[in-house]
Amino acid sequence: MKAKSAFSQLRYLFCLTVLGAAFCTHAAPPFSAKIHAGAIERMQRTSAPVIFVNLESAIANDEANPVDIVPEGLRVEVAPGDGEVFLIFTVAVLPNRSLSTLDYRLRAGGAEYECKGMALENNNVFDLRRVVQKGPAVVKLLFACPETAEEATLISAFPNVPLTPVPTITLIEKTTPPPEPEAEAATEDEKDASEEKDEKAAETAETTEEAEEADKKDDDAKDKKPAEKPAAEEKKPAAEEKPAAKPAPKPAPKPAENLWF
Repeated sequence: MKAKSAFSQLRYLFCLTVLGAAFCTHAAPPFSAKIHAGAIERMQRTSAPVIFVNLESAIANDEANPVDIVPEGLRVEVAPGDGEVFLIFTVAVLPNRSLSTLDYRLRAGGAEYECKGMALENNNVFDLRRVVQKGPAVVKLLFACPETAEEATLISAFPNVPLTPVPTITLIEKTTPPPEPEAEAATEDEKDASEEKDEKAAETAETTEEAEEADKKDDDAKDKKPAEKPAAEEKKPAAEEKPAAKPAPKPAPKPAENLWF
């Protein structure tokens, strides 16, 4: 009976362990990757300046080795170049492991970029004297890339050294362009087509009106023009003249009476 109870408790604890592991996995940061030295906990993309150790001043003060606490007089701000942004990777280095600024290169925008410096998370000052960091420690690796780069990844700086690959990181979310400009452009095209159609219709109406007006003027001119006489109007023949009446013949003279008888 006791053995059965102990088995039930062990099974219960095992279930809790599995659930806890699942919860921890689900609650992990959006970007996390295991590498040879430990784990990349997060990545930050920024265009703001970062703090570097003024190397010339440090060497002038005979400080050739990196220090955990950097004096204010040795700090200097460095901004990304024109058209560039900084990518800062926070890495948790495991005990008995080490991480170097020479281990990885950044591949972004079709090119590769070397690490610009390493900083301890507790002082947040990038120091060119800090090339290798042993664990346990939390450090930051600084890279720069074009601000237009949409994706990036860390690759081994030594092709013959099989370092753990880093998943591709999305720097700029690809968004679908809103359809409003296209609809607006289509509306403008339709408006232009409608205006052009109206202009053509107005021109056609004007041409028709001009033609009708010209026809009307022609008709008015025809109405005002006097009727033409027939060109081949034949003259009526003059009334036939009657021949002059012949004078009546004079009566023959009567014979003289025979006065002798």
